[in-house]
Amino acid sequence: MNISTENIIQKLDSLLLEKCSDFSDVKTEFETACESLKKQIGEEKVESLTDAFSERVRAAVLFAAGSGFEANRQHFRDPFKPTVLDVDPGCYLQEWVLNRMPHYREAQRRVCLFSEDLPDEEHTAVLSYYNYLEVYGQRLAHFGGFRLGDELLPFTEPGYVADQWLTISYRDAIQEWLGAAI
Repeated sequence: MNISTENIIQKLDSLLLEKCSDFSDVKTEFETACESLKKQIGEEKVESLTDAFSERVRAAVLFAAGSGFEANRQHFRDPFKPTVLDVDPGCYLQEWVLNRMPHYREAQRRVCLFSEDLPDEEHTAVLSYYNYLEVYGQRLAHFGGFRLGDELLPFTEPGYVADQWLTISYRDAIQEWLGAAI
C-alpha cells in the first residue's frame, strides 16, 4: 500500500474524475489558476502552495482511515453504541481531533503561509480543488478503514465477526452521498 502524498492525491483525483460529474470543472479551474499563479508568483511558490495543500489532504485522509478502522473495532466491542450511520460525518470523522494532529496542523500552517497573498480568484480555485479532495477523501478513507477492519480485526480481536449489515449499509450510504458506486 502506497500512502505517499503524491499517490493519495493522484488516486483521489482519478476517482473523483470518474465518479463525480462536477469535479472535472473544479479541476480545470484549479489547473488554470495554477498556471496563472506561476506567471504571477513563480513556479516554486506555486509548488510550495500545492505541496502544503496536498500534505493537509494526506494527513486528513490517513487520519480518517485510522478512525474508520477504530470505528469498526469500537462497534464490535460495543454494538449498542451509535454507529457511523447514526451520527453526523463531522462526528465520526472526529474533525476536532484532526485539527489537533501535528501533521495536519503543520500542513495547515503552511497552507495559511502560502495562501495569504494570493489573488482571490486563484485562491478560490485552489481552495475548491483541495477542499473537494479533502472532504471526499476523508469520507472514502473512513469507509476504507472500516472495511480494512473487517479484514484485519479477525486477526487482532478475539471473537471478532464483521457486522456485514453495517458494512453494506455504510457502503450504500457512501455511494448515495457520492452519487456513484464504489
